[in-house]
Amino acid sequence: MNIYDFFDSADIAEHCRKLDYKFTATETAYIIWSSHTHTIKQKHSAWQEIIDTMADESLPSNWDFDDHSLHNFLREYMRLQKELVADFCTSKADCFYTYEVFNKNLGEWVKSEQFFGEYNTCISAIQAKVDDDSYNEILKVKVRRRTVLHNPNEETISAEIYFTKTLEPYDIDFDVNDDDERKILNCPYGFYNMWVKIPTPFKQGDIVTVATDTKKKPFVLRSIPYWTECECGVDYTNYVNRLVTNGGDWTDMQTTIWQQDDYGEIVCDHGHEYLNLEYYHEELEGKEKFLLALNNYLQGRIYMDDLLRSHSVVLLEDRAAYMRDCGKIDEIMQLAGLKDRDKNDN
Repeated sequence: MNIYDFFDSADIAEHCRKLDYKFTATETAYIIWSSHTHTIKQKHSAWQEIIDTMADESLPSNWDFDDHSLHNFLREYMRLQKELVADFCTSKADCFYTYEVFNKNLGEWVKSEQFFGEYNTCISAIQAKVDDDSYNEILKVKVRRRTVLHNPNEETISAEIYFTKTLEPYDIDFDVNDDDERKILNCPYGFYNMWVKIPTPFKQGDIVTVATDTKKKPFVLRSIPYWTECECGVDYTNYVNRLVTNGGDWTDMQTTIWQQDDYGEIVCDHGHEYLNLEYYHEELEGKEKFLLALNNYLQGRIYMDDLLRSHSVVLLEDRAAYMRDCGKIDEIMQLAGLKDRDKNDN
């Protein structure tokens, strides 16, 4: 198994490769689970390789899984996934199926208006949709199964399987009724209750984006939770020690970022899981150019007054470009008496 293939971020994978970082069995299992590009079958094969070739490890103390063996958890997790997928593919009288396709050009899910009483009929309709995708717009598919309600007091039970374009399942999302099963699969249990510390190449001020997004949006990295005070100006030592001692979960892997709102103003927010970050390689345009000034300031290449002036200039230039594209610049200049009217104007 090449663990680097399971990273969504090529930048983090390359950084770990250069460091010759030795992954623990738990870290390896988490990286496999977090991959957005591998199917369930591929993940099961990789987890089985962990069981066969890597020493067992104890799960964090905050896990509700009774047996704290990583190997046993992986066995149970794979068993449950296989059973749930098999159950999902078995048509039932009180259930119906719908589907959505992810259009990579639009960057969003597009719902089908069709409802299907049989799983195979739904899959056949999806296959026809994929076969007709001459512009190669479909990136992935989501199939949902829901129960038919027989009275208004019932709650529908839903289940979803995410498929690749070739209709290989790569992720599942189920309402699991049994408490013990829920501990293995569903949030906040299972892999969602895991915290890992993997090296990254990033520094405060780097312009990054989300590796799995089809439409990349740049933002500036403020901090990763395990950074030291000298790396980000915040002392996370006690926080990290608590995670190491008591265990954390996936929410403890969220970054803090600076991003722009629709008006170009900078907003500090909690961002995305740090393993899903990569450098933003596209050219910054319009008001996005200010992110480069913020990057230069945070990494000590310019002073605060340069940063503030650049913010005003970039936003004014972006606004002027917008008005110019709308054909309003000449009209405004003429109304203000700053430009002569065209002789042909009345």
